[in-house]
Parts: sequence; C-alpha cells; structure tokens
Amino acid sequence: MMNDPKIQPTEKTRYIVGTLIFTLITVFGEFVGFYGYLEQWLSLGGWFFVHMGMVIILTFWLVLLKIVHEDVKLVALILLMTTVTGIFGSLISTLMLTFYFLFSKNEISFLHWIAALFPEESVEKSVELYQRLSAGWDDFSDKQRIMTFQDAIALGTIQQKREALAKISRYYRREFAPALMSALHDSNNAIRVQAATVIAKFEQEYMSRYMTLSREHLADPEDSSIVLKLAQQADAYAYSGILDPEREKSFRQIAVDNYEAYLDKETGDIQTLFSLGRLYIHLKKPNQAYERLKPFLKTDQKLPLNLVMWLIETLYHLKMYDRIRQLIEEYKEAAISNTDYPLIIKDTLQFWEKGISEDKLVIEYTDGR
Repeated sequence: MMNDPKIQPTEKTRYIVGTLIFTLITVFGEFVGFYGYLEQWLSLGGWFFVHMGMVIILTFWLVLLKIVHEDVKLVALILLMTTVTGIFGSLISTLMLTFYFLFSKNEISFLHWIAALFPEESVEKSVELYQRLSAGWDDFSDKQRIMTFQDAIALGTIQQKREALAKISRYYRREFAPALMSALHDSNNAIRVQAATVIAKFEQEYMSRYMTLSREHLADPEDSSIVLKLAQQADAYAYSGILDPEREKSFRQIAVDNYEAYLDKETGDIQTLFSLGRLYIHLKKPNQAYERLKPFLKTDQKLPLNLVMWLIETLYHLKMYDRIRQLIEEYKEAAISNTDYPLIIKDTLQFWEKGISEDKLVIEYTDGR
C-alpha cells in the first residue's frame, strides 16, 4: 500500500492566510460597492470602479506571489470568479479558502488522493514471473508440460484457448496462422468471435498501411522507394496466413507487379530479385522464377541458404536435376548443419545428395502424361 505524505501543518500557511486576507478585503470592497449602488449613493459607474479596484488588488497579490515563485493557481481562480461574478465570487472564494485552510492541515493533498485511486504498482520480475505462471499465462497445461497453440485450440479448455488467442494477438507470426484459423471453427461461440476479432485487427493493420502507401504512390508515381514499400506490404499481407487462397493469390500478384515496376528502375537490387523469384514459385510460374533467380547461379560467391532452397525448388519444377545435385553438393554441409531447417528438408537434401533415380521424381499417369 502506498504511504501518502500528509501536508505539514505549517506548510503554505503564510500563502493561505495572505490569500484569505486579500479575499476578505475584496469581499468588503465588493459589498461596499454593491450596497452603495442599492442605496443610490454610488452610481453604476462608481460601483464599476470599486469592482475594478478589487480586481486590481487581487491582481497585485497574484503578481506578488508569482515574483516569489509561489503557486498562483488558487489566486488565479479567485481572481477569475471575482472578476466575473463580483461579490458572489468573493464570498464563494472566502468559503473555499476557509475550508481549505482547515482541512489542509491534517489531510493528504488532492494530488496524492487522486493518485491513490489509481496506484502504479511496481512488481519485481521474479514476482511477475510467478504471477504469470500461477495465472497460466506461460503454461497451457495442468500437467506442467508445453502445449502448442495448435494443441491449445484443439484440445484446451475455454480459458486456455482464450489465453492462446491473446498471446497470438500479442506476438503474431506466420507460424501461428493455422492455430488462429482453426479457432474460427471452434465449437464455442466466444472463441470464434475472439479469433475473428484478432484476424480483423491484423487485416485492418495490413490494409491501413497498404492503402496509405497506395495513396502515396498515386501522389508520386515516379518514387521507386514507395513502389518497393507497396510491393513489400502486399507481399507481407499475402504471407500473413490469414487470407483465403484467392485473396492471397491476388495480393501476391500485386506484389509481383510492383516488384517488377521497381526493378525496371532499380535493376541491381538483389533482395528484390530474390523476393520476386520466390513469389513466382508461389504463383506456380517456375519459368519466370528461373529468369529472376538464374543470375544467382552464375555467381562465385556463397549464397544465403534460404536463397539456395528457393533455387532448388525452382530447378525441381523445371526438371533440372543435375543442377540441383551440384547446388546440394556445394552447400550440403551448411544446409544439413543449419538448425533452422526442419528434419524433412535435411532428409530431402541427403536423399538428393546420394542420388535419386529420375524416373522416381516425376509422377507418371496411365494415360502417358
């Protein structure tokens, strides 16, 4: 519990007393002016001059406090009330100051009181970790074992599914898409709604950025950097895993068109060539992919392993098996030792390295195709 400091009994006493005295003087002056006008020994102009005199007195006190670096907010409020409402504002200010003077000696300040309503707790990391584990945020199982998002959605309790979707929303990656899409068909309506909400959130973020870039491109069609960003955004949206097959294909085509437009101006961008070749493979256009990726086959420099894998897939679609074996022979040690690759890819590379009969690489149909 936070310990709120009390205002000391003598703190600001001189300031409050001085303000109260000047306010009482203002009340007296305003009363004299008002009473004199009612008794008709002061004209309306005379009453106005008395009122302005009281305003000047309060203004003098405010300036004096400002010079000695005291807080002037309270005096400014009294000055405003007196200027606008005359004697009524002065009376209200006097009542307010009286209660302020009485209660400020033994009560906490207003700022501390309002802060106590919304405390900011600081929790040590060890305590936070214990609380997360106790609440189940970092463990989806009562048996103290790891449960994947896919398992949580398929087999977990309602609470575990909700926690899984909350984590997916917070730390989304492409690998989480199958679990998220599975949640759309969950038997529980609340889970389906939560999954749809998460997907809508991601789609809104992707499309908002895409539309912003589209407007920038329309405003400046010659800016190649905007064309590249537009292609990358469409590429990322298609890769997100949250689109249906038709929309995914549509955005991949949009990305291809913009990458091509960018390469017309920036012909030597290697990263864009790689991205474009990858998209052509996704779109089942291996010939176009090969045209974009074949410059990498002619280089003597070592290529990144992910680029090598896309090259192998392109060559496979084109039935260039000898070139595949050459690539695998060249990169087999790095590829097989790479911990990021699934076992199925490593096993496939090892099969290719040992040699596979080409008649087993193509499906033969009874009609001779």
